[in-house]
Amino acid sequence: VPLDDDMEGADEGGTLGLYENEYNTRPPPSSFIHKLSVYTGGIEPTANEAKILRHKQATQKPKQKLGTFLGVFLPCIQNIFGVLLFVRMPWISGVAGGLQFFLMVGFCCLCTTIT
Repeated sequence: VPLDDDMEGADEGGTLGLYENEYNTRPPPSSFIHKLSVYTGGIEPTANEAKILRHKQATQKPKQKLGTFLGVFLPCIQNIFGVLLFVRMPWISGVAGGLQFFLMVGFCCLCTTIT
């Protein structure tokens, strides 16, 4: 049995050698993933369909991004009111009373419906 000291001079070739016989037959994972990302389903559009698609893309308006109010503030408020409505419902009804409880539930439902 050779010791580790005896193996220092051996050339390993930079590979582990575990799957050495498959290095030349299998493509690297990056090319496989790239092929999956550009896969079109094997159906090429006809010339007329391609022309229609290019026309739609050229005339299509750019999508508007959500701003600070619709993208940040409203979802946060919806989350807060959701917690108020579902987690704290018994506590709110006990402390606030019937009328104020139904007003709060209505307000929470209205905010959830709006967003």
